[in-house]
Amino acid sequence: MTMTKHDIEGNGWNEYEKLVLHQLRELNEKADTNLEEHKEIVKDIAALKVRAGITGFLGGLLPVVIGLGIWLLKSL
Repeated sequence: MTMTKHDIEGNGWNEYEKLVLHQLRELNEKADTNLEEHKEIVKDIAALKVRAGITGFLGGLLPVVIGLGIWLLKSL
């Protein structure tokens, strides 16, 4: 059976189509927002990794410097 324009308009498809398109737009906006938040989180994680690396380096360097200082004081 072929549906005519009158049949399609009469069954509420036009209103449902508007609803579906509206919801798709909202979901697209939310996805864009989530993507931006994800990018920001990735940047924050990268910054934390750098800070952790620097802190670890300095934490490992401190005993070496102290040891060298003690060694130099003993050798005087």
